Amino acid sequence: MSGYRLSDHGPSNDALDRLVERVRRVDASVADQLSESVARYQRPLTVQVAGRAGTGRSSVIRALLAGRAEPFGFDPADTDPVDSPATPDPTLDGDLVLYVLAASLHPADRAAVRSIPTGHGLVVLNKADAVGASLATVLARANECTDSLGMRTLPLVANTAATAASSAVTPAELALFRNCADNDPTLVERWGSFGVGIAIDVLRRNPQTSARTLTQILAAASGASGLQTAFERQRRQAQALRGVRLIDDLERLATRALEGAARDEIEHFLRSDGAAQIGLVGAWASPDIAAVVGEHELVDPVDDEQALQLARWWRGFADAGDTRSDPTGAGKRAALRIHHGYVRSWARAVRDG
Repeated sequence: MSGYRLSDHGPSNDALDRLVERVRRVDASVADQLSESVARYQRPLTVQVAGRAGTGRSSVIRALLAGRAEPFGFDPADTDPVDSPATPDPTLDGDLVLYVLAASLHPADRAAVRSIPTGHGLVVLNKADAVGASLATVLARANECTDSLGMRTLPLVANTAATAASSAVTPAELALFRNCADNDPTLVERWGSFGVGIAIDVLRRNPQTSARTLTQILAAASGASGLQTAFERQRRQAQALRGVRLIDDLERLATRALEGAARDEIEHFLRSDGAAQIGLVGAWASPDIAAVVGEHELVDPVDDEQALQLARWWRGFADAGDTRSDPTGAGKRAALRIHHGYVRSWARAVRDG
């Protein structure tokens, strides 16, 4: 069988808009509710950058946006500061929330992070160079925050990260670094004391390091590379979870629809390849099966045999569910959606083979 990609088979916005139009012809009330659900699914992601005053939220935004070849399609929004006497605490309900910490963890930080819905948050330990002199110390502190807050925490030195992500070390700067010009104002202004120190240390160890390699080292050491990678993964998860909400809404509308024709239109869509794709991708991102999925990417079957094998595994997992660890059945529902998605992938591969 020929190969195919799961991502090639999701529904287009036009397909969803046509569904709304068909339902409107038979039931305007259901169509209005359906239109609201589709609009929520189609709108740009909302990304909030939050934290207490002085943690460097704006610097984190610059580091996040620096060096991107294409815009995100949405603008990360800097919220009001947390734990400020001048303003009430912001409501952290974005599709994705980046919560920025400084070196110390305050009770207000714990409360704010607890308010972020599961699966929608990422913590950034900014000004990581203030935590300790060694990378091991910084990583240990980030891991402590991860354990304490229950949310992944990434170390970052935002000013150095933004520069490394958006531009390269110039030949003139390389010469200054080689001459150990750690007090040169132009270097410090552009790369920060942390970046200058890293660059000089690297060139002391290996004077032949190129400007390109040094830029890559600075990006990694400052946390720029890790932030970009983690943010992109979290962005995809947020988009996928939005798809879960859409499918949930459609299933509820189909159940409540009094007009049989409206129910038939919605159920017909729910049986489509496009709906199965939304359900599969969304279920994979579900926090309810995070312990099973871990850091694994969603598998694109190479042929009908692999698709069927995956479908069978997830069906077996759903049937063997432990009601004590999954009392609400949310994990089982996610597993069944993955199973259904791979069944449709198998049928498509056989059909298109």
